[in-house]
Amino acid sequence: MVGGTYRWVVTDLQSTNGLYVRVTRTPLSDRGEIIVGRGRYRYDGPAPTGDGTVDHLPGDPTPTGSTVGWGNAPSGTAHATLTELISGGIGNRVVLTGQEYWIGTDPTCAIRRPDDPFCESRHVRLYRNSKGGWTAEHPKTANGLWVKVDQVVADAKIFQFQIGEQRFRLRT
Repeated sequence: MVGGTYRWVVTDLQSTNGLYVRVTRTPLSDRGEIIVGRGRYRYDGPAPTGDGTVDHLPGDPTPTGSTVGWGNAPSGTAHATLTELISGGIGNRVVLTGQEYWIGTDPTCAIRRPDDPFCESRHVRLYRNSKGGWTAEHPKTANGLWVKVDQVVADAKIFQFQIGEQRFRLRT
């Protein structure tokens, strides 16, 4: 209870598909996921720059000679990337070298979803913010922008979240 009123808290208990909340704008964090229309994407921040190339780092959790699954590997690029996550694994990957990108059905969008009935022509804008990081926002699209979270406090009058493919609306 906060300020004499009860608040709902929704927590993902390490489910397979995760918990997503509908937002207008969100900063993108490394390995963070968003949903646009029927598409699910993972943002990978740029790899940290080091002092040079080395064969093995002390404390490296991956022993020499073993491999790491594609989904568990660090991004490893000098630039941020946005990768589509599909049921069979990894889809298209876009290296974010420009200042702005759009996700939508319009042919001018850098990240196109041409046959997605839940995606509008210019559905979500990705842009480099003033601190050099990346932000995603939607311009009042019907299906919005969804971001994966571990836990969220429902503090709005109408709160929307998604678990798996099921969407919920909670009125407080």
